[in-house]
Amino acid sequence: MVALARVFRRAQGKLYGILITKDLGSISSEAKKSLKDVPLADGIAIVGASRQMQFVISLLNKVHMMLNLGKNGPITFVATEEEARRWVEHLRSAPKAK
Repeated sequence: MVALARVFRRAQGKLYGILITKDLGSISSEAKKSLKDVPLADGIAIVGASRQMQFVISLLNKVHMMLNLGKNGPITFVATEEEARRWVEHLRSAPKAK
């Protein structure tokens, strides 16, 4: 997680993520702490999340948006990686806001 955060901070342009939950195990406290160093994504597609995980992530996302005065990257829940890739491509191809 720490190495991933370093890579993301150096990246130029917009950041999109696809999180596949089927192999997601427990997250160490060190990894959780390093999450604060990962820049806010411009969109995240979450593949295969349970209803409970969707509920928790949606709540956390709403709290994050309120704390950041409405600035937030969109999040979607999808069943397959193919759907996630199509959604990210749709975001990438959307006209730039002026």
